[in-house]
Amino acid sequence: MNRNYLNLLLAVLILSFSGLYSFAQRSNGLIVEGTLTVQEGTVDGAVIQMFRDGQRLDNYGIGTDGKYKTELNYNHEFTLIFSCPGNFPQKIVVNTKVPQSVLARDPLFPPFTVNINLFTEIEGIERTFSENTVLKIYYSESVDNFISDLYYNDAQIKHLIDQAILQSKMIGKEADYLATLTKAELAEL
Repeated sequence: MNRNYLNLLLAVLILSFSGLYSFAQRSNGLIVEGTLTVQEGTVDGAVIQMFRDGQRLDNYGIGTDGKYKTELNYNHEFTLIFSCPGNFPQKIVVNTKVPQSVLARDPLFPPFTVNINLFTEIEGIERTFSENTVLKIYYSESVDNFISDLYYNDAQIKHLIDQAILQSKMIGKEADYLATLTKAELAEL
């Protein structure tokens, strides 16, 4: 009786481990994970607006700790827009196109970590600069892994915000000056 019990236990253990091994080998896409932070305040209400091949998907909610983890299916181009109320959004592009021969050989890639810091939105500042892609992630055959191109780092984004503030102030001063002119002076201009 003890021998049958031992054989049954051994069979269950072998099946359990082989099931876990086959599950661990299964991969449908690249995992992108990281932490979202904001310059001021909390990340309450933060989401990732997701697009796959230009088609809008459901928003991905980010927890109050700012951590996120999402799996992006292979052979698509994803646009992820990180946003939080009261902050300028940031956009990254993830191209998950991988040659079929590579996926057949080994579809597992390490998770790609992307930490995002959102800057506080300033009222009256044009936000078109925030529509630019700050990072692009893609597969590189030369390294047989996903790599990234950084277009704007935090310091560059801060510089763009400062430029937008300066332009806003200059436009305001110009508008104030034009308001002080008489109709004859305006006609002369």
